[in-house]
Amino acid sequence: MLLSEIGTHLYNIVRYPHATVAKVMATRPFNISFRRTLLGTKLRDWHNLVAQITPVNLIDGSDTFRWDLTKSGLFTVRSMYLHLINSQTPFRHKKIWKINVPLKIKIFLWFLQKEVILTKDNLARKN
Repeated sequence: MLLSEIGTHLYNIVRYPHATVAKVMATRPFNISFRRTLLGTKLRDWHNLVAQITPVNLIDGSDTFRWDLTKSGLFTVRSMYLHLINSQTPFRHKKIWKINVPLKIKIFLWFLQKEVILTKDNLARKN
């Protein structure tokens, strides 16, 4: 399971979903509670999540976003397309509509998942 899937899985049962990361990570053990007891896979997921975020040190300052698929750090559709084409992971089309990206990117991902090549590309191949 991906880290984001684990986080979403646990986020759905957290008692205070709008707590900031800084507030939660300010104390050890983490200042977080859940609406129900964590058992089985949820408990294992929680331990995995804690193990992955424990070494992270938060510092004051502004956040910046960096797209790791390009050297410049800026998002491009081309970099996303190449990454998706080259990745061997299965694509889950139902999750496309839930991610927080613009609609045109969701549609692009859906076309990509369905292996639909856009008309302009088809015309270019046929000359």
